[in-house]
Amino acid sequence: MAASRREPDESEPLKYRVATCFDLAVTGFMELSTTRAVYLFESKLFMAGNVQAAVNAYNLAIKLNRKIPALFSNRAACHLKLRNLHKAIEDSSQALELLTPAVAANAAARLKAHVRRGTAFCELQLYVEGLLDYQAALKIDPLNEALRTDTDKIREVIQGTRSPSSS
Repeated sequence: MAASRREPDESEPLKYRVATCFDLAVTGFMELSTTRAVYLFESKLFMAGNVQAAVNAYNLAIKLNRKIPALFSNRAACHLKLRNLHKAIEDSSQALELLTPAVAANAAARLKAHVRRGTAFCELQLYVEGLLDYQAALKIDPLNEALRTDTDKIREVIQGTRSPSSS
């Protein structure tokens, strides 16, 4: 990186930290590795609550490299937060497509993508599709009690023994 550019400091005001991230994006993105750029945008924009800016950053990173599943999965998380549910489903699906073959090394990433897509389906009241994704995630991590509880709640909604609003 050029000497004049630096990463924002956590002690600086949020507005300045976000502006510094944008400066890095606009003037120095090509000098950063895609992975490093994603780190900056996820940690500084998404976590700071500037979700739309994070989506824009992921859009740029995806234009540079469409083969990194985390870019799609993390953008899906942004879309979920913005309630762009169809886009969350598309991005989660793309991440899952890139995460093949299913091996232990990509299990955590596949779990996240399944849960994100399943959540979007459930928010759209497509509970059967959501349940399929939650069940796939549960196969990856069968000891995850929170995931098991959510899967059971979705199943109860489908069976009519639970109202969607109480899940």
